Amino acid sequence: SSDLFLIALALALTLSLSHIWYVKKDVTQDGLYTLSSYTDEVLNSLDSKVEISYFRSSLFSAYTIESSYIFDTLSLFENHKSQICILKLYNADEVEEKKLISLGLASQTVQEKRAHSTHEASIYSGIVIQLKGLSRTIPFVASTSHLEYDIVNSILQINREIAKKSLCVSLIFASPLKEEEEVTPYLRQWLEYAGFNITEFSLPLNEELPIDCPLIVVGSTNIDASSATLIDAFLKKKGNALFFVSANVIDVKGDWSVKKKKMDSLMEVLYSMGVEIESNLVLDISNFPLKMMEEGTERSRTINYPLWPTVLMENMNHASPLFSSIITLQTFWPSSMKITQDKKDKF
Repeated sequence: SSDLFLIALALALTLSLSHIWYVKKDVTQDGLYTLSSYTDEVLNSLDSKVEISYFRSSLFSAYTIESSYIFDTLSLFENHKSQICILKLYNADEVEEKKLISLGLASQTVQEKRAHSTHEASIYSGIVIQLKGLSRTIPFVASTSHLEYDIVNSILQINREIAKKSLCVSLIFASPLKEEEEVTPYLRQWLEYAGFNITEFSLPLNEELPIDCPLIVVGSTNIDASSATLIDAFLKKKGNALFFVSANVIDVKGDWSVKKKKMDSLMEVLYSMGVEIESNLVLDISNFPLKMMEEGTERSRTINYPLWPTVLMENMNHASPLFSSIITLQTFWPSSMKITQDKKDKF
């Protein structure tokens, strides 16, 4: 009939036009596949080409559904209106492993299935950013959640190095020694990767903290009264600080029992600023599925553990810089915090 003919003709025209014009539009609510205005600003400010080299193993796409999304995000940089980015793709299987390691790329081990067996294989998915003869490496990329940030941050790091400017941070570890040994390497590596120059202060403090460098304090147990006074002076001078503290002590190496901690010098400083860390524990009614080994056996069991609440993305304020790129936030034995009513204007 004529109706069927018109439908077939419209379909044929649509298919033929799709080969001529390829249109891609970001229809997600949060613009997940559109570069941010800040990225636009950074790219438009550059006066030299940025080379983005992506090294990916052929097996990588078989182990993550985000493989094509990573390529799409890189293409957004390549096709940016500034025309400042050059994208180069490399098959990591064809590059010597020594070369990949020398570039700072890291591999992940996966189980490769064959006809009658499985064996371990190393896969790569890393990016090297080059600008004005300098480079930064993103060792392994498994998803797009932080990819735009990592690329732009790498460009900014290179620009700061060229301008001989740097980000600084002051670091104080005040937790018991065993915990400090576990936390220190991870935190240092993360800060260095983010482009910070770290100045670590040992306790007790015997000098004023630099007001132009943000302060990170992990724990509070080992901070004495004189060190707390210097931290208090830093805060009163409008210094920026991040504290990882608790009003409880958790027996992490033992039975995970919780004991209320006595008010220490740093907690008193925070209290004087209007912040009270309470000793109660927040429970998650959804529970965390915790897999643990049965004592004396090789069997494991999954138990519902309510003291590790998971904060989901829909419960976060993504307009805040603190949560703008966080998908989920896993917490461990958190307690509530109160801010004194008459001191809320400080925060």
